[in-house]
Amino acid sequence: MSPPPESLNPPKHQTKANLDKKAILSALAAAQGNKKKAAQILGISRTTLWRRLKKYNI
Repeated sequence: MSPPPESLNPPKHQTKANLDKKAILSALAAAQGNKKKAAQILGISRTTLWRRLKKYNI
């Protein structure tokens, strides 16, 4: 059996970025936009959340 084409296997960093972004958006929704609560849900500091929001243009 041949390996799948590269287009079906995105780079790991891209996959992690997508998962991070989805988790952040989900936490923000659960916290009704409250960034402090979203950071608590994610188990990260508010500073880390702010950095990731900036990184992912959220």
